[in-house]
Amino acid sequence: MPVPTNRIPVSIPEAACIMAISPRGAIIALDDTLLAKISETPRDMTLGPDKAWRHVVCTDSDVRKLIEFFQTLADDFSMRGDSRATVCAQAVDNARYGLKMAGISN
Repeated sequence: MPVPTNRIPVSIPEAACIMAISPRGAIIALDDTLLAKISETPRDMTLGPDKAWRHVVCTDSDVRKLIEFFQTLADDFSMRGDSRATVCAQAVDNARYGLKMAGISN
């Protein structure tokens, strides 16, 4: 059953959240409202402190912004051989999955 498009849960690895919240020299940035949503979402550390996640509740517009943001970072990191590309790609996949579960094509 699709979820409402204004309450789409997206599971983002903590490492990706940190990149979004503290974008040192980032080539792209998220808007303040979405950054606040990420920052205010508690960490889920049930898998251990080194495997923390944040399950951010987003609108469909927010999810699309997350996809653009993390895809841009993943592409940039990948071009430079930076291992952070993997966690960004995982965030993209999870955001796309959130849209799919909401019945929205991406």
